[in-house]
Amino acid sequence: MSIASTVMIPTTNQIGPVNISLATDGIRLPRATSGPVLDLDLMTMAKQLRNEAAWSDGRNSRTLVKHRDFRMVLTVMRAGAHLHRHQARGTVLIQVLSGYIRARVLGEVVETPAGHALSLDPNLEHEIEAADESAVLITIAWRQTFDIVRMEPISASSMPRLASLCSIANHIEAAGQPETDAR
Repeated sequence: MSIASTVMIPTTNQIGPVNISLATDGIRLPRATSGPVLDLDLMTMAKQLRNEAAWSDGRNSRTLVKHRDFRMVLTVMRAGAHLHRHQARGTVLIQVLSGYIRARVLGEVVETPAGHALSLDPNLEHEIEAADESAVLITIAWRQTFDIVRMEPISASSMPRLASLCSIANHIEAAGQPETDAR
């Protein structure tokens, strides 16, 4: 593996500067994708993605942050490249860092230049086309599920209990209201 350069990135956290090495031969250098603090220089990382061999296919991506309920993916695209129709089970935020994209969603085309972002509801089909060479940051967040909680479907037998809980809540709310004098 040959290293093109090492870039010192100053940070505002207490950890100190971070060195990022840029590879020239298409080998991706390892880096942390989770932890209490990740300082991400998005434009330097976009430059690195453009230096990798996968860029010759018109686009390249890298997961920058990966938690159980949250992902951040940096994608660079040549003009005319596509992220074909797909959906994500979480809420999606697409931020255009540079360039210009067209997003197709709900039968409409949304023109999205650099500095703009799109927010998409979970499970909403969409596709993206780069109108110009572009860098986009895609963030996906979903509700964290807990394995110890079992969701039971609401059945007719549980309805009276649910109704009584609503009634109790209404009484508690009414008790907190100031009394009016009915004279």
